[in-house]
Amino acid sequence: MTTGRFYHTATLLPSGKVLVAGGSGVAGDGTSAELYDPATRTWTATGSMSVSRREHTATLLPSGKVLVAGGVTETAELYDPATGTWSATGSMTDLREEHTATLLPSGKVLVAGGYGSTSPLASAELYDPATGTWSLTSSLPSVRDGHTATLLPSGLVLVAGGISGDLPGALVTLLYDPSTGMWSETGSMTKGRFNHTATLLPSGEVVVAGGFGDGGTDTSSAEVYEPGSGRWMTTGSLATPREYHTATLLPSGKVLVAGGTDRTADFASAELYDPDAGTWSATDSLATPREGHVATLLRSGAVLVAGGGPVWVASSPVLSSAEAYDLVLLSPSTSAVGPGESETFSASGGSGSGYLFAFVTNASGGTLSPAGVYTAGSTGGVTDTVQVTDSLGGSATATVTVGTPLAVSPSSATVAPGGTQSFTASGGSGTGYRWDVATNASGGTVTAAGVYTAGATGGVTDVVRVTDSTGSAATASVTVTSSPASSSGGCSTAGDGSFTLAALALLAAARERRPRPPARGGNQVP
Repeated sequence: MTTGRFYHTATLLPSGKVLVAGGSGVAGDGTSAELYDPATRTWTATGSMSVSRREHTATLLPSGKVLVAGGVTETAELYDPATGTWSATGSMTDLREEHTATLLPSGKVLVAGGYGSTSPLASAELYDPATGTWSLTSSLPSVRDGHTATLLPSGLVLVAGGISGDLPGALVTLLYDPSTGMWSETGSMTKGRFNHTATLLPSGEVVVAGGFGDGGTDTSSAEVYEPGSGRWMTTGSLATPREYHTATLLPSGKVLVAGGTDRTADFASAELYDPDAGTWSATDSLATPREGHVATLLRSGAVLVAGGGPVWVASSPVLSSAEAYDLVLLSPSTSAVGPGESETFSASGGSGSGYLFAFVTNASGGTLSPAGVYTAGSTGGVTDTVQVTDSLGGSATATVTVGTPLAVSPSSATVAPGGTQSFTASGGSGTGYRWDVATNASGGTVTAAGVYTAGATGGVTDVVRVTDSTGSAATASVTVTSSPASSSGGCSTAGDGSFTLAALALLAAARERRPRPPARGGNQVP
């Protein structure tokens, strides 16, 4: 990133870019924001917020804008990706941090709990993007901060864990019904926790993992909420107790937990949860130990992890670094070929196995082998897209620009010995055109600009060739005529033995100049 930060937010935008905003440890006042572009793997600064924020929330709205709310303030702002700028919107009733924000099916945003000016909050508010205003909804039955909020397939919102009054890691979980604006209790967790994670699984169940437990230490326990019964069921435990970690649902349906802390050290380790088996397994570790970082699932299936800092471990550095998990690489990422030409793609990274190549778009009518050998079809002037997918569902794409076929204009010409003809090339790779005389019966030459000069030998055919930067070639034929007829007054014939038009014209002229014979009767015509 352009600057180190923790307690920040990360939001995947419709463009596929990631917006990172605010946080602690930011050089400046915590108003800065930046964008990550997966296509170029680069970070660039974007417009800054008007208010410094940390432990705030960021919610992608149906409009494509991003609502940022709270963070030691009651204010809220909207980010417009089209302009890269922020604008103020309505403020919340309460100042809050460590709250949750959930996009409801109606398009409104539910903000619940958090820490206020001096203590945890029970209040909840709704943001209406249509009016840009907030309104109070029913409060939580008890104060909460450090909790999680998960939108269920039913449209209800599940709130789990958090600090409730003097009880760390509340056992009681709650459901918010947007249709009534009311909260109700549901099943209790087997272990209270806060600063944990909650992930909606493809089955509609929710797995919570880790956090600071009600036993006064970080916990490795995990449990699953079943919405149909409202019950919590224990599942396999993490190998490492942790809080302030991240949890990301992968395209495979597994859950990646990365980093975190036990309040004595930061972790680089990562684990995968398999919902079918109910077990955790170790996976590739982060390059850098992190707590208070963010994790974002990219369109490619990779997980971008960014930032982190001293949430609990005072010696931890404020990190500007970012890294990706399961990032499949496809090389080259772009290519330009002519119709019928080939390019070999190679895959690396990700799971490291089970690479499958396929077309995303195939406008040229090309082919793609299991080994990644692409051959463009006969249609030029189009773009094809090649994709590789690994065994975990991670993917990467490459674009191939298929040019029009390499061509020479004119495709044929007739010149006399010593005569010239200018040729032009088009299509193919569009660059690096090189000219030569492939068949040179006349003894001719051709310049680097495509200007051909016939040699002295006539009655032959030369072949002029152009080659582009990819090695593709195109040709034109040049007929070099016989040497011009002599001016001795003799007649010449065509190749088939007949008189040429020029010879016939000479004969006609001679006839006109010949004296006429005397007229009959002895009178001579003058």
